[in-house]
Amino acid sequence: MLVNASSVPIFYGVTHRLRDSISKKVGNAPQEIDVVPWMARTALELIGQSGFGHSFDTLAEDVAHGSYGAAINANAVTPKMRRFIVDLLPWKSLHDVRDIVDTIYNASLNIFESDKRALLDGDEADLPQRQT
Repeated sequence: MLVNASSVPIFYGVTHRLRDSISKKVGNAPQEIDVVPWMARTALELIGQSGFGHSFDTLAEDVAHGSYGAAINANAVTPKMRRFIVDLLPWKSLHDVRDIVDTIYNASLNIFESDKRALLDGDEADLPQRQT
């Protein structure tokens, strides 16, 4: 996927705001941060600014999110409904991503189920040795 050269400054600006907000949140003490909401907000902001010329989120820690971002984060649309919409749209690239996600999900589920069976059967030797 190619990025329009005029989007590069937008990407830098958004990622610098993200960096500044996370740095402010962490302060000088190490701590655990759930980055998933931050990445969702950043993705929405990157799409909004580079694709639509509109800012949906300041990415500031203590600022209420806009209604668009809040609706997405509130899971206003169920996963089943999102899947229905993705399947309905005639967009090959989106369907390719859907298929990749399905493949990763199914592989992960198979690994989990296999490990679960091995643990329940007492076959810990069948479990792969993983780094922790």
